[in-house]
Amino acid sequence: MNIRFIRLKEVLLICGRSRTSVYEAIAKGEFPKPVKLQGRSSAWVKSEVEQWVHACIIASRTGSKT
Repeated sequence: MNIRFIRLKEVLLICGRSRTSVYEAIAKGEFPKPVKLQGRSSAWVKSEVEQWVHACIIASRTGSKT
C-alpha cells in the first residue's frame, strides 16, 4: 500500500481551490479531512484528494453536484 501525505500547498495545486474554500468544504463534509500528524501539523492523503478531483470530473460530465 503506497500512502502519501501532502501538505496544503500541494492540495491547493491539485484541486484548484483557495485555502478558504477547501476549509469550508471540509466543514460541510464535501472535501477530505486532513490527518493530524503531530502538534499543529496536518496533511492530506493524496489518494483521497485525487478521488475528490475524479468525483468532480464525473459530476461535471453527468450534471450532478458534488
